[in-house]
Amino acid sequence: DIEVSNDFGTTWTNVYSVSGNTQSATGDPWELVFVNLGGYTGDTIQLKFIQDGLGCCGDAAIDSVVVDEAPTCPWPTQVAVPSVTSTTADFTWTDPTGSNWDIEWGPCGYTQGTGTFQTSTTTTYTATGLAPNTCYDMYVRANCSAAGNGNSIWIGPIEFRTACAPFTAPFTDNFDANPANVVPNCWSAITEVATGTQAVVETYTFLIPNSTPNHIRMY
Repeated sequence: DIEVSNDFGTTWTNVYSVSGNTQSATGDPWELVFVNLGGYTGDTIQLKFIQDGLGCCGDAAIDSVVVDEAPTCPWPTQVAVPSVTSTTADFTWTDPTGSNWDIEWGPCGYTQGTGTFQTSTTTTYTATGLAPNTCYDMYVRANCSAAGNGNSIWIGPIEFRTACAPFTAPFTDNFDANPANVVPNCWSAITEVATGTQAVVETYTFLIPNSTPNHIRMY
């Protein structure tokens, strides 16, 4: 949470809140967040950052805090892809000041300007016609051109993968294209673990595979 006080700490008002994971991996990019403090113009204010954790697993980090004149076209925040199917993906974001947004998506690593471009008048959008089990990047920006304020910066890439579709026989998978030590895409590991033991299903490069370099190891 971010709270602001304009009476030297006597009272505090919440101006921003986020919960749950905002990253799924340590290498995920930082999220750029805009908090509108226009209601406190001319005031002397204090800001307070609050983090409620769950022991070892509730870490939070902030960096590069800037208090400055607000951009004329603020960018969306809390951009997410909360659900996918094999051919669709739902995009959501937060933007209390905007009314029009541009969305672009394409295969992971694509060059912006070469992807699929759409517009939205709500803070949700469903992309269709996607390929199953495919990695995509999506971007979103506020479009303030109707008010003469141009566009915000793009927020992204937000990476997601579509769900797997049913396979049609004949089907083969030698696992050689999968990274090691993970459960391959479109496979599930169902394990029953007794006390003091472990069960692992993963691609593996040790021993002698039938096809080089990977095979599935179960132990």
